[in-house]
Amino acid sequence: MRHRLTTGRLAGALALAAGLLAACVDEPLVSPGNTPAARPPLSFSRATTRPDRYLVSFTGAEPSAFAASVQSLGGTVERRLRDLNLAVVRGVGATGAAALAKSGGVELVAQDLAVQFIPAPDPSLVQQRVLTSSRARIPGTDQSGAFFFDEQWNMRVISADKAWSRTAGGRGAVVCILDTGIDPDHIDMAGKVDPNLLASFISEPVFPGDLDPLDYNFHGTASAGYISSNGIGVVSS
Repeated sequence: MRHRLTTGRLAGALALAAGLLAACVDEPLVSPGNTPAARPPLSFSRATTRPDRYLVSFTGAEPSAFAASVQSLGGTVERRLRDLNLAVVRGVGATGAAALAKSGGVELVAQDLAVQFIPAPDPSLVQQRVLTSSRARIPGTDQSGAFFFDEQWNMRVISADKAWSRTAGGRGAVVCILDTGIDPDHIDMAGKVDPNLLASFISEPVFPGDLDPLDYNFHGTASAGYISSNGIGVVSS
């Protein structure tokens, strides 16, 4: 099923994403009653505009004359995200972008922004523990035997553990995650990730691996694990 982002939805999605990112930064996952370890404040760069690079949202499929219009303005279509009815355009200038915004079938033209929001990994915050059992526990069954379950107070706060034996655990559902990627070989992700649906949305790579959908930061794999895991290392909801 495809969904079209209207101007309102796009603005709302961007605002929601910004709010979620801010929540991730300002509200670290710390068990109630425990004092978090002191750490230096994160410094995130301000959003900067990317010179002469624009995101174009269409009301439906890309108009047949769109590429020709971009070319006539001296620009090029750098990338197409057809499932989202979006295109990335470069080289048209502010005047050309304004002209494209008035074209038939174009919903919104917005200048692309660059924001660095992922801090460098801090080795001092990493703990290693030895996993002695690797028995998978499928969603919809008791996952309390997972290695880190005793420390996952957040799952008990939302009563996820009480729903394990009462629901199918979302079996058969497809969940899409927009994050730092997913490690399909992780012990809790094995067999849960469709490699045909993995995709990177980074069009200007900065770090090795930016153009592949694998996870080099661990955040996306953790997010996926909270939704559905094999219940070996961590439990899922």
